[in-house]
Amino acid sequence: MRRRDVRGRHLRGRHLGGTHVGGTHAGVPLLVFLLLAVWGWVRLALRAFPMPVFSPVTSSGPPVFDAASESIISTAANTSTNAHTCTGANRVLEVAVAIRQSVSGQTVSGMVDAATIAGELRAELWRLIAPATGAHNIVVTLDNTAKFVVHGCSYTGVNQTTPHGTPAKATGTSTTASVDATSAAGELVVDSVASVGTGGTLTVGADQTQRGNGVTTGGTNPSNVNGGISEQAGAASVTMSWGVAVSNEWAIVGVALKPA
Repeated sequence: MRRRDVRGRHLRGRHLGGTHVGGTHAGVPLLVFLLLAVWGWVRLALRAFPMPVFSPVTSSGPPVFDAASESIISTAANTSTNAHTCTGANRVLEVAVAIRQSVSGQTVSGMVDAATIAGELRAELWRLIAPATGAHNIVVTLDNTAKFVVHGCSYTGVNQTTPHGTPAKATGTSTTASVDATSAAGELVVDSVASVGTGGTLTVGADQTQRGNGVTTGGTNPSNVNGGISEQAGAASVTMSWGVAVSNEWAIVGVALKPA
């Protein structure tokens, strides 16, 4: 009968096959292999389904007033010129014209007629998108002679594709000229008002910022015209109003400027 070899049994059973080779050293390469395999699957998944990139939400803010100019024609004429300087980016030039006599045609420095109430008393608002920076002349030309008031206001931060909302217009005879303009938060509402001359100036509404207020002179008051322009922060509905010194005819237009 063969004798048992204790040393051989030790080598075959515990040392080589059990603890040293099979338990510790052989497990390290396997772990590395598994980690590399998992990382490969993660990279493939990221390529197939990339993580979204979130950009911060920014707002340019509402349009901002730049500069104002005025021209008052008290002796009936068919043209006026006033100097105006524009600065800043995303510019729009608004021109308010108040006329005391009916005219059938006119131009304002090649601008677009944005809103007009026609008749013996006219309130008009003209616009020019992206006027060049620097000094310019606002030239109003009528097809008839009349007394009139011109106010120019330039703004920055205005949408260059769709600068205006829907114009609102109103007329009446009272001591308050007013109109409700549709707008929204982040916009700026601009108006143009005209009234039959009363011998005094108009009074701008409490929530508005006046940018121009003038009246022609000479002759009787009814032959003259008051004209003004102002602005107010946008909201769902914005009331633009002016006080008229003596109850008389008035006309007013208002429109929202949209931000860039």
